[in-house]
Amino acid sequence: MTFYYPTILLHYYFEENSVILCCFLPFSKKHYYSQNKFNTRSRGWTEVCDQPSLKPKIKIRKEHDVVNTPEADTWTSIRNHSLFNDMLTAALANIDLTLNASTLASFAEFFVDDIASPPLPLKVELEKIAISLVDDKTESNAVNSPVNLNISRLYISRSKDGIVNIDPSNLSTPNASSINQETVDLKQENEQLRRRLAATERLTEENHRLRKCEEEAQELRSCLNDAQDTLTNLLHEKESLLEIIRNFQNNKSDRKQQSSGKR
Repeated sequence: MTFYYPTILLHYYFEENSVILCCFLPFSKKHYYSQNKFNTRSRGWTEVCDQPSLKPKIKIRKEHDVVNTPEADTWTSIRNHSLFNDMLTAALANIDLTLNASTLASFAEFFVDDIASPPLPLKVELEKIAISLVDDKTESNAVNSPVNLNISRLYISRSKDGIVNIDPSNLSTPNASSINQETVDLKQENEQLRRRLAATERLTEENHRLRKCEEEAQELRSCLNDAQDTLTNLLHEKESLLEIIRNFQNNKSDRKQQSSGKR
């Protein structure tokens, strides 16, 4: 893939899981490309095939918001940066990069602008970056081993005042504390729900036992009522039998008196 810029020419070659950046050609700042030359060189542009299965290794997002201020109606100059809020966010991950020392030195010229402008706030996130720096300025007889640099995770930010900050790696998760707190809260809530569930199960078992006891008590109450009815009937029968016995005894005593009077 080839990218064209006003000052330099960059060549990126994507081979398997590596990206090789070859030496690019610096051009004078005073020299401007003509439209014909730009069209000729832009023919080498090739687009990356759309492969949803592959994750992007370089992601760039440019935010440009308009500020609602009283100065919005008056433009003092073409580049009135006070009317906008800009933010450039870049994320680079899983990149294996090999470049020459001259290429790295030319980056300084690449980032220099002839027209002074306010610093653009940016945030850069680097993760799993492998850079192999080859010294191509030494003599042909000298053999220097490349400098290998591995970046596991790095965060760089620049504010509006132009100060570049290297932030700690834990800034990758700015809400880590809140996430941890939410995790703790969820664990506590799950524990409370588990306790409530256990208490509900115990209450269900207790209600089942009480319902069973109530049914047994109802059966016992029914049996008691039947026994009381039977006992009442037996008492009535007893009274009837006693009454019959008393009548029989009275009749017997009367007969004895009558028989003794006849004698």
